Amino acid sequence: MTRTFFLTEDQIIEDYSNADKEALDRFWDLVSRFGTPMRELNGVRTTFVWRDMGANVPMHLYMNRITDKQNYDAGLMKQVPGTDIHVLTLELASTLLASYGFQPAAPDGERPKGPPPHDSYPTYLDTHNPRALVRNGINGLSLFEGPFNRFRREWHFDSGDITGTLFSEEVQVGDALRRLWLYLPAEAGEELLPLLTLFDAETWFGRLDLPVALEKAAAEGKIPSMAVLGVSNVDRADRVASLSANEEFLGDVSGPATIWAVTHAASRGATLAGPEGQIIAGQSLGGLSALVSVLGEPERYRYAIAASPSLWWEPGEKRAPADLGSRSVDWITEQFGTSKDPEIDTKILLSVGVREGLSVPRVHLLEQTMRYFRWDVGLNVYDGGHDFAWWRVALIDDLERIFTG
Repeated sequence: MTRTFFLTEDQIIEDYSNADKEALDRFWDLVSRFGTPMRELNGVRTTFVWRDMGANVPMHLYMNRITDKQNYDAGLMKQVPGTDIHVLTLELASTLLASYGFQPAAPDGERPKGPPPHDSYPTYLDTHNPRALVRNGINGLSLFEGPFNRFRREWHFDSGDITGTLFSEEVQVGDALRRLWLYLPAEAGEELLPLLTLFDAETWFGRLDLPVALEKAAAEGKIPSMAVLGVSNVDRADRVASLSANEEFLGDVSGPATIWAVTHAASRGATLAGPEGQIIAGQSLGGLSALVSVLGEPERYRYAIAASPSLWWEPGEKRAPADLGSRSVDWITEQFGTSKDPEIDTKILLSVGVREGLSVPRVHLLEQTMRYFRWDVGLNVYDGGHDFAWWRVALIDDLERIFTG
């Protein structure tokens, strides 16, 4: 029988207000033994707790697209009077995959502005939850995984050790000297290796240990062994400039960066597949860039994967995600709204998170437009926000669809 420990915020406030040290020690011992968040058995109520570190400041539970942006107030935690317990109970779907962390609450009447910092994680991890998306000391993002989420065990690992080889080097790509990554599987042999080219490599390689998950998936026969070229960003400004349909940058990715990968692979006795075995993939602005790459160089990539593509972007305008919907037809959708060259044999896989608001119908419109103009396209919707928590699951899902049909 499954052991559970569940209390709502109201129960905790009632039972532990002004509790003595012995009672608090028992409470935190239970939390440590059973873990967090506490999930109601056969229900949706979920309780998060944070132990005050002595600062005695109001705390906020950040959860992507659940308690951020316009939902910020839903993440304000309650401190149990006279104790070190901060608590919040939310109703969360059993299918949800989302990242979260704890942070001091914004002053009354104020709300966080602007995008989150680049490759930096100001939120505290949930110390009682062993599952983390990103760890950076005591900071990072923990994982909420509903019991009926789109589970992929490839992402459940403790060690970042791989059997293959990893190259990393700074190379001039576009307007900047940026870090490139190349993963090669151990059993390269004489066969042509499919090549996955992926944007935002500072996260996929530097934070998420993508090669570990790929090796696990390959070992179970879900995908073939493949090479991966990861292209990093220098900072947020560089990311926006490079991944905003920047043809020069994308030309360097398909040209010099790919040549760099081919050369390093050859030095290890591996041969990378040509365009017929190449995949371009990204999420958010990286997803937009994957789609632009297919349009600009259709002969370069056999497959494109675009998760939560930034449909709000258009050339010649200073746009932001909040501008999504200001056009009746999004710019990238318009670009696909012409008859496809019958010689183009590219398969496109789209995905979006059901918590992403207006992005959901707009990605559906993109998929319908592609399908009408005879692009080979598929679309999947995940229960999540604009979040690596499900993007990483979708990536392996899409690779499996590409290679197993």
